[in-house]
Amino acid sequence: MAQGPPEVLGWELEEAKARLLSCGWQVEIKVTSPPWKKPEGRVRVIRQKSRPGSVELVVAAHPQISPSTKSEEPA
Repeated sequence: MAQGPPEVLGWELEEAKARLLSCGWQVEIKVTSPPWKKPEGRVRVIRQKSRPGSVELVVAAHPQISPSTKSEEPA
């Protein structure tokens, strides 16, 4: 049985991306709803989904959103 990617939920984006790449996974990054722009600052992964050979990381457009508060409006 093939082993899946390491769990990076809640990690800062750059650390999560580096970890997955070092394990041989391709990384795709998606941003949550508006504003549709490149996230800035300490952005955290709020969801991850794997496919054969790749991992999709979903990050919040607002850095205040964390995995536990992803459905809440930013302060």
